[in-house]
Amino acid sequence: DLGFPAERVLLLRVDFREAGYEPARRHSQLDELTGQIQRLPGVRATSYSQLGLFSGGDSSATVEVEGHVPKGDSDRESGFDVVGPRYFSTLGIPLRLGRDIVEEDRGDSPKVCVVNEAFVKRFFANRNPIGMRVTPLGYDAADRISYQVVGVAGDAHTGSLRGDVGPRYFVAAKQLADAVRSPTFLIRTVTDTAPVMA
Repeated sequence: DLGFPAERVLLLRVDFREAGYEPARRHSQLDELTGQIQRLPGVRATSYSQLGLFSGGDSSATVEVEGHVPKGDSDRESGFDVVGPRYFSTLGIPLRLGRDIVEEDRGDSPKVCVVNEAFVKRFFANRNPIGMRVTPLGYDAADRISYQVVGVAGDAHTGSLRGDVGPRYFVAAKQLADAVRSPTFLIRTVTDTAPVMA
C-alpha cells in the first residue's frame, strides 16, 4: 500500500537546464508545460514535484517547529519536497486536515506547507498543526523562511517501499524562486496510460 493508487500514473522528468529553459522564466514555463499536459486527451490531473516518485533522490532539513521542544539532534530532522498545485489530489494522497497546495500559493502570498502524518506525530503530538509554523534552519537567520501549515496529508511511500514513511513537509514550488530545476511531472490518466504516453 503506497498510500495512493499507483494505477494510471505517468512520470515525466524534465531537466530545465539541459532543455535550455531560462531560470527567470521557470515558473511561467512550469505553468505552460503543466497546462499543455493537462489538455492532452485522457489526462485527468497533472502536477509536479522536484523529487518525483522513487527517483532515488531525497531532501532533508533541520527544522524548527512552532511549539516543539526537541529532545535531541535527531528530533529536528524532516524530509521535504517542493511540489506544484494539486500535488496531493493528482496522486490521490488523502488530506486528513486542511487543504492541498493551490495555484494561489505564489511568491507574493503567505508561505505555506503541507505536512504528512508522520511529521505531525513527531513534531505536534496532540496539537492541531494547522496554522503552526515550520522553519528550515541552516541559512542565515535573515534569509530563513517560515511556512505556515495549511494541510495534513496521509503518509505515502514516494521514495522507498521499505520501512516506515518518515516525517516530510511539502512547500509550494511557486513560492521558491529557483527550487524546481528538474521537475518530475505527475500525470494521472483517465484510463490506459499508453495513448497519453504516445
